Amino acid sequence: MIDRLVIIPARGNSKRIKNKNIKNFNGKPIISYSIKNLEKSKLFKKIHISTESMKIVNKVNKKYIDFLRPKTLSGDKVSTLSVMQYVVNKYLEKGVFFDEIWCLSACSPLIKVKDLIKASRLLKKNSKKIIITVSAFQTPIEWGFKMLKNKQLDPISKGAYKKNSQNFKKKYFDTGDFICMNYKLFKKINNKTSLDKMYLGFEIPKYRAVDIDEFEDWKIAEMYHRILKI
Repeated sequence: MIDRLVIIPARGNSKRIKNKNIKNFNGKPIISYSIKNLEKSKLFKKIHISTESMKIVNKVNKKYIDFLRPKTLSGDKVSTLSVMQYVVNKYLEKGVFFDEIWCLSACSPLIKVKDLIKASRLLKKNSKKIIITVSAFQTPIEWGFKMLKNKQLDPISKGAYKKNSQNFKKKYFDTGDFICMNYKLFKKINNKTSLDKMYLGFEIPKYRAVDIDEFEDWKIAEMYHRILKI
């Protein structure tokens, strides 16, 4: 049996969307969807919500918070890896060990239980890799522009916007929904480790790959969630 730890990072001082991690999403705190899917998957020995916020503590089941995150790990520039390392080390101090370390966003209401199960199978076959969720760009990134102060558009790739989409290979972005890896690999990496060749992509369909950073993203995600009845 594989003992898995999953961490849900949920700091309280979100900037662009106030109280983002516990804001009502189609009638329920958005974090509740991540918790529900983790529970339904029956994959995890321990679900831990990493937060420094008493507002969040009071919104979730206390069994998911064995300890609080220190304020020093709750700033805008703190990496997710640093948060994960803190949590894992706290459990090690308690004599609790895990075979796999996962991290799931508190704002991933479009992730399904079957995604978690399929990703667990992928990791089992690729124990020396890091699995991350990705999705394909809707249009070739070569068609992109930078907008200058005077609204002048500056092509990212000169002349590429004149070419047809079939001239470009499909490219992917990290959706930020979840990441997972074997513990033996996890303990070897730090914020300076080059991970470029360690990743394997678990593809999320475009209509479920909504990065919720702005109010507009939030409304789009709510619409898809209602339509898909996840």
